Amino acid sequence: MVRILDNELIKSHKDKIIVSTLVMTIVIFFIFDNISMLTPNFIWSKTYHDNIVQKFFSISFIRFVVLYISYGIVTTVFLKDKRVELQSLKDDQYAKIQWLISKMLCIYTSFLMPLIINTIIKLILYKMSYNFYHEKLGIGVSVIFIFFIFQCLLAFCGLQSFILSHLLFGDLLKATIFPALFVEFIFTTFGMNSLIISKKLDFINYIIGPIKYNIINNLVDIIFWDGRLELQEKVLQLLLLALTLLIGILILSINYFVLNYLNVEKLESKYASKYIRIIYHIILAVMIGFYIPAAIAYYIAIINPKVSLDHATYSFNIISLITIPLIFLFVLETPIWKLSKNKLDKTI
Repeated sequence: MVRILDNELIKSHKDKIIVSTLVMTIVIFFIFDNISMLTPNFIWSKTYHDNIVQKFFSISFIRFVVLYISYGIVTTVFLKDKRVELQSLKDDQYAKIQWLISKMLCIYTSFLMPLIINTIIKLILYKMSYNFYHEKLGIGVSVIFIFFIFQCLLAFCGLQSFILSHLLFGDLLKATIFPALFVEFIFTTFGMNSLIISKKLDFINYIIGPIKYNIINNLVDIIFWDGRLELQEKVLQLLLLALTLLIGILILSINYFVLNYLNVEKLESKYASKYIRIIYHIILAVMIGFYIPAAIAYYIAIINPKVSLDHATYSFNIISLITIPLIFLFVLETPIWKLSKNKLDKTI
């Protein structure tokens, strides 16, 4: 019978699983706002259905970010020795798959158990005030069920994204922050850029418009207008749940191929390949070249009445278009190229 789990690896992570589960249970208890459900119902007596759902049976974008960071830290704790562990497997593909599945099981257990515990707590508190939630506000158990399933799927996606990041980067800090940095890069490139582009450069909006209006605007609605899955129509809820699951499976498939691509030599380097380094540096260059000129340009527009907002925007756009490639080429990439060249010269 083919074994897909490494029992020794799982046993070695027993203490980490217990500690991570306890810590995440406490973190999720406050993120889920279960503590507020312990307060007397008369405090919330004048609150409407949607407000109660948002407060107790859903989480805001800010709380989700905190939860996502917590998932990243826990994943890093489990994967901090990945280089040594994978090098010991040499290039045994079966052993690598076994390692991946075992690691996923250990980490996801640390995510899933706290979610289950806190959902049970939420159900108990819901049952204790059943008349208030169900009879008065019309909030059924299905809302809690949808909330739980969605959080489990988000945890699965978060796990896969952090595992992928750790496979692509040797440095633990870069691996931890890269998923959030990548999302911010997409939002900055196709969202924020389109909001603050001068009318003189309106052709850029025309190019990135389809992505902005079909994807970014929906994310903006969720973030700034506090749109919640739990308040959507049932059909839309199911579609979003299915989409979240598909994204998680897609990233899992990418993890499988990346793991097979890695060898002992690549595990020794800071990046899985030079293309990953280039992508990482492009993201950094865009973030630096976007936010710093924007802050300076709008600060000048605020303190100097002679500078119009559109003129400041146009100046910032031009400066960004110039500084982003300069930062990428001469600040991020050139030192690496020179270092590689010096090492090559020493070997000749």
